[in-house]
Amino acid sequence: MYEIENIFAAPIDVDGICVVKPILLSEFKRPGATEKYQKYRQYLSILAMSSEDILEMFKENKIISDYDKSAVSQFSQFDLFTSIPYFRELFHEALSFFVVEELSWSDTIKSFLVSGKDLGAVVNGDVYKKVRRAILESNYINIEDETSEAKVANSRAKSILEKLAAGRKKKAVAQASKSPPLDSIISSVCTYSNGYTLLNIGDLSVYQLFDQFMRLGSKVQLDTFSLRWAAWGKDPFDFTLWYKNLKGEN
Repeated sequence: MYEIENIFAAPIDVDGICVVKPILLSEFKRPGATEKYQKYRQYLSILAMSSEDILEMFKENKIISDYDKSAVSQFSQFDLFTSIPYFRELFHEALSFFVVEELSWSDTIKSFLVSGKDLGAVVNGDVYKKVRRAILESNYINIEDETSEAKVANSRAKSILEKLAAGRKKKAVAQASKSPPLDSIISSVCTYSNGYTLLNIGDLSVYQLFDQFMRLGSKVQLDTFSLRWAAWGKDPFDFTLWYKNLKGEN
């Protein structure tokens, strides 16, 4: 949905209500970078949670005893997170990390007020769906629609999601363990790309880094297929592979 903004690392305006900023790699070059990167991954994990993930987390923390899984669709992520003060504060921190404007919670209207905007500019449940989509997509995480749970756009991007709720923890850890860490991705892109070095790669956003990483991987595969086809020329060869959409989207 925000492909053009993301490929150019441009801020995303969400209906004139708030702006989602791109996260640049240079933000992880400053003092305290490790702590900030850990928070970044934690906040993405929070925003990537589905309603079922959140309910499982509440159950694990004994906030609720159980819930009707057939009725999960009746609970929005926004309402669940903002219903408990502790989790609302954590949710607030996660949103504030990616949103340019200052957000403040209003108990009166059960929404986040956006500083510098008209009184009608608030982040409520409906607006949050759009903000969530913008944040996840700008960090190379794709969701099918505004109500679906988040899924990683490509298997190698799974490293930015550390944990989901109790029922998915083992699967999430297994997937993350197979993915290269961010420093390895940065090093690989610097080593094998024609223009990026450790001196200038900080100018890229997280989305741009993953996009270039995936393109380099695709190029290695394409070069291998090309050599094989040139040598034997027997197998069918798709000459459009070099510009295919690597996310598998239409």
